[in-house]
Amino acid sequence: MSVMAKCLRLALSASNKLVQSHSNLQLAQNSLLRLKKCQTALNRQLSAAVVSPFLRQTAPTLTAVKTCTCTPRRLLQTEVDKELSKFLDKEIDYEVTQAGKSSTKVKGVDGFEVATEDAEVTLTRKAGNETIVVKLNINATVDSEGPLQASEQDPEAEMVSRPPFTVEMCKGDGYTLSLQCMFTSPEEMEQQGGPQDADAIVDSFEIHEVALHKGEWKDTIYSVSADIMDGNLYDLLMDMLDERGINEEFANQLVEFSTSYEHTRYLAFLKHLKSFVEK
Repeated sequence: MSVMAKCLRLALSASNKLVQSHSNLQLAQNSLLRLKKCQTALNRQLSAAVVSPFLRQTAPTLTAVKTCTCTPRRLLQTEVDKELSKFLDKEIDYEVTQAGKSSTKVKGVDGFEVATEDAEVTLTRKAGNETIVVKLNINATVDSEGPLQASEQDPEAEMVSRPPFTVEMCKGDGYTLSLQCMFTSPEEMEQQGGPQDADAIVDSFEIHEVALHKGEWKDTIYSVSADIMDGNLYDLLMDMLDERGINEEFANQLVEFSTSYEHTRYLAFLKHLKSFVEK
């Protein structure tokens, strides 16, 4: 029994030494791994300390690039603004002089109340239970009247506004008869009123389209073009307009008013543009 006990003690002692040796080996490996990690971190810090000064010297900043690209462009724009402002001064003076040459100031059309909203113009006339409204827009309606190149003998070409207009007749029952009209160009009037048509009556405006509708005139509402309309029906519609004051005298006054009003809007546009440029 004593021999067996001695053998067991020797076996247990050897086992403990083996475990202790294994633990020491594991600790040694963990220490070596931590040392390697510290060495790697130290190398990275040394590399950054050596390289970063050179990077700061060679890399341009974002602020410097932005200043170089924007400053010359702004200076160029300012010079253009100055040139535009000088040109507008001359243009405004010229237009004011042209407006001063007119001896009469056109305020409207006889028999109609005038209402304006920028480029929109509305003329209204009431007679009994019937209301007549003429609507027009002066945008893109100006054209030259006279020789293209002025000379000492020929007067300077005059700018005239001949806007298309719509006549609306309402008798209080909810329905509106609308007639879209357009001015006849001076060239067409000369061709129609030539020597071969000495007795022909040339109207200064023509009906182009007619519709009868409720509410506002929309694209979905059926309309009749004057190109396919019976000639007698067309003449009767023109007589209908004539009886209500939409005639040659009305057309002449409308051209004068539209031309004068368009010029006032153009002059106001030039002044507003000059104020905008100088801001």
